[in-house]
Amino acid sequence: MPKIEENPWTVAAENGIKVRDIEIETSKGGDDITIVQLTDLHVVWMNTTDYADDVLSSTYADRTWAHVSDSNANDHLDKSLKCLEYFKASDQIVITGDIYDFLTSETVAQVNNYIFNAYDNIMACLGNHEVVKAMGEEKAEGWTETVAERMETIGNAWVNNVYYSSKVLGEKVMLIQMDNGTTGEFWDSQVELFKVGLQDTFTVIFILRLMPWQQTERILLFRSTF
Repeated sequence: MPKIEENPWTVAAENGIKVRDIEIETSKGGDDITIVQLTDLHVVWMNTTDYADDVLSSTYADRTWAHVSDSNANDHLDKSLKCLEYFKASDQIVITGDIYDFLTSETVAQVNNYIFNAYDNIMACLGNHEVVKAMGEEKAEGWTETVAERMETIGNAWVNNVYYSSKVLGEKVMLIQMDNGTTGEFWDSQVELFKVGLQDTFTVIFILRLMPWQQTERILLFRSTF
C-alpha cells in the first residue's frame, strides 16, 4: 500500500481507509501477527421502548450525527463496517471504547448483530459512553440503575468480560483488556487477574480506553505487526 507523503505514519488502504502501521519485534520468531485497532464508533439505534424514555429521546434528538440511518451521510456504522470487513482476516481486531454513543436497548442488540456476532476475532473494552444515558449540561442523568447494574446489562451482551479479559496470539503476544473508561479508574477486581497475566513471558499489549496519564486514545485505525 502506498505511503502518504504528508504523514509517513499513515498508509492508505482501500475504500478510503487510512491506517497507522507499527511493527514491534518480539524476538520470538515465527509468523507475523497482525492486530488492528478501531476506536470511537459512536453508533446508536432506538426502538419503541427506548423512545418511551424521555431522557433517551431527548439525548437522541440532540445527537443526530450519531444516528445510524440512510439519511445520515456521516453514518459511523458504514465507515466502521468497511474497516472491519477490510481487516477481518487479521489475527485480532481490538476496539478501544465508545462503540455505543449512549446506552439504549436497541444499540446493545444491533451492535451484537452487526459487530460482535459478525466477526469472530474481536476484543473490545468499554469507553465512557457505553454506560451513559443522558448527555449535555442541561440534562439530568436520568438513571435509576447503578453503574454496576448498567455494567451487568452491557456485560451480558458484550463480546468479552467487560472488566478484564486476556488472550495469547501465536505464543508470543498477550493481549490484556481492562476497563478504565467507565469511571476513569481501574477496578479492584482487576488486580489479581492482572498479576496472573503478567507472569507469562509474552510481549504484552494493553487494550484500554484511557492511558495511565488519563489521555484518551484517539487513533481511528491502528495496525501492529509482530
